[in-house]
Amino acid sequence: MNLGPRLEAVAALAGGGKYKCGADIGTDHAKLAMELAKCGICEKVVASDKNAGPCEAARRSVAGENLTDTVEVRQGDGLASLSAGEAQLITIAGMGGELMLSILAAGKAVLTNSPRIVLQPQTDIPEVRRRIFAAGWKIVDEAMAEENGHIYVVLAAELAAADVPAPSEEQLVTGFFLREKAPELWRKYAEENIAKLRRAIRGMEQGKNAEASPEYARQKNELTVWEKAL
Repeated sequence: MNLGPRLEAVAALAGGGKYKCGADIGTDHAKLAMELAKCGICEKVVASDKNAGPCEAARRSVAGENLTDTVEVRQGDGLASLSAGEAQLITIAGMGGELMLSILAAGKAVLTNSPRIVLQPQTDIPEVRRRIFAAGWKIVDEAMAEENGHIYVVLAAELAAADVPAPSEEQLVTGFFLREKAPELWRKYAEENIAKLRRAIRGMEQGKNAEASPEYARQKNELTVWEKAL
């Protein structure tokens, strides 16, 4: 099955262990869920989506791969399709960072067994890092992938011990492991972020009272962090 580099990176951060149950939230076509089952990463996988159409498409895909015994498609919003402690691995890929954070916050009661969570946010990556740390999680691994001209970042997190030091602003913005694991792709990603932030800041400065805007201050801070890191 051809996952493509983005989802391959998500699967790769599932970790070396074998999980009794995994869950792919917002599964869409269920490709990732099926890969987790076929590769033996999970004995069983719950492929969940909140919309009926993707669930029907996922069921057809699962049946076509003869994986109905190991991949169960459920319709549900976020983590609501899971029972408390059911999944030891949870993947959420291909949606905005704020939406991911809201899913994790709303489904806090499901995360009673300290699962490994693997996230591939499309936006707001520094904020995702910041807020999952604030919620008691520690980023234990990261990966990057380039697909169709776009660079994706994947984060793996587990519940942190009480004595874990707070991450630096540079770690939150530029990553914990990315520069070491993929230096050439990280540099390209850094340059893209610097160019994007400069364009956004110039655009905001053409309006009135830009310097009073929290968003302006955030982007200026991120730009400074990236420029220093590069």
